[in-house]
Amino acid sequence: MTYSKDWFARVLGILGFVLGLASLCWQVFTYRDNLAERVLVRMSMQVRLGAGENVENALKHGDLIAEIVNIGQHRLYIKSVSLSIAPQDWSFQPETAKPNTALDPGAAIYYRLSDWDLAKHPLDSPDDPSQRENYVVIVNSNKAEIFRAAAAVSSFLIYGGRRAPARLPVPSGNFP
Repeated sequence: MTYSKDWFARVLGILGFVLGLASLCWQVFTYRDNLAERVLVRMSMQVRLGAGENVENALKHGDLIAEIVNIGQHRLYIKSVSLSIAPQDWSFQPETAKPNTALDPGAAIYYRLSDWDLAKHPLDSPDDPSQRENYVVIVNSNKAEIFRAAAAVSSFLIYGGRRAPARLPVPSGNFP
């Protein structure tokens, strides 16, 4: 009956081997996940309101702005940003930097698509959702495509004059 005590050691050995393999797989998964490039894309619209121009007419044309924020843990390089409404594609141009500029974790870079025609290509239409076009924002890094999804236009900036303000004013004071 020497085998009666061996089964306990064998079960513990097999259990340890299975747990070791599971631990190794989990470490490989988390390592690859930490190296992944992640971005957050926010879309906004800048509209110039001319003297005596109706606001409704002004909201039909403007510049589409894509804010790309690196939410990953490592530096990444943005190669291109584009907007696709089948069968046509439009390329955003970087506002401040050249393409392939390093983007540190937590940093943002802005891309602009000038003179977007909202009357012809409505990105959002809360009054009539059937009028909304299906569009996709595509962000490519120097390694691969890292973002492909519809990003809703989250804000409109209406300004008068020749140029858009460089920065929005930040209110000061204590707020509850």
